[in-house]
Amino acid sequence: NQAILNARNELLFPDTPWSLFGAAQVEYDEFRAYDLRAGAYAGVSYRWVKTDTTLFKTRLGAGATREFDTRPPGP
Repeated sequence: NQAILNARNELLFPDTPWSLFGAAQVEYDEFRAYDLRAGAYAGVSYRWVKTDTTLFKTRLGAGATREFDTRPPGP
C-alpha cells in the first residue's frame, strides 16, 4: 500500500571537496489524499571529513515536488 523510491548521483570534482548532486524521489501511498508524489532536487555538496571510517558531508540545494491523483473519480 506504500512504496518509496529514492535515487541520487554525485558529480565529484577531483582534488577538491566540492561536488554537484542530483536526486529524485517517487512516493506511492494509497492512504493519502494523493496516490503518487514525485520530486527532483539538485545542488552542491561539500565534504568536510573523509577517512577510512568517517564521512561528513553537507548538501545545499533546491527542488520541486508534484502530487498526482491516479484514482478514477468517485460516484
